[in-house]
Amino acid sequence: MRLLPFIGLIILFLSACESGPEILRFSGQTMGTTYKIVVITSDDIDKGDLQAAITRSLGQVNKHLSNWDKTSEISRFNNVTTTGPVKISPMFAQVMGSANLVHKKSEGFFDVTISPLVDLWGFGPRTDEKQIPGEDQIRQALSKIGQATHLKFDKQANTLAKLSPEVQLNLSAIAKGFGVDEVANTLLEFGITHFMVEIGGDLIVRGLNPRGEKWRIGIERPD
Repeated sequence: MRLLPFIGLIILFLSACESGPEILRFSGQTMGTTYKIVVITSDDIDKGDLQAAITRSLGQVNKHLSNWDKTSEISRFNNVTTTGPVKISPMFAQVMGSANLVHKKSEGFFDVTISPLVDLWGFGPRTDEKQIPGEDQIRQALSKIGQATHLKFDKQANTLAKLSPEVQLNLSAIAKGFGVDEVANTLLEFGITHFMVEIGGDLIVRGLNPRGEKWRIGIERPD
């Protein structure tokens, strides 16, 4: 009979261990790259529901902003051969507004019309093999680049126009960060406050890591 209190203590201890923080991990491919999500939660969250919500968030970003999706909104805009204003979605408009701001603050070094040069060097969705282009090819590509001179964005009307028909957009340098924010907002809607979201090197962290410490982010292979 004396063993019963001792057994009860063991059961309570094991129950406490089992009710500790749960670590959920999600990973996959999106926007021509990979994503990784780490979630720490002590709540009873349905992993399937959370995965579905994350997939929906990433799907919406791909639907509007991914150059690797031939049916996306940005791909359809790139296929436009006229110079008239094109009505764009609120998501596309939001990212373009931010892109214009960064373009201005960087004195033109950040430029979303750089797609011809990206593709030329083999880093875009249209090429399978990286190659070193010739000087003439580079000059020709550069002639099609210039966010301030080749694009007209109307924030009030949510329209975007090509001032040169051959202009091609690539939002990869800003769309992944936007996707990170969208997924983070999804996690917050589930009441999750400890997480890391990373898409192709763009990331956000909140709260504490699985060891209960502040997140520390490093580069595995700096070369």
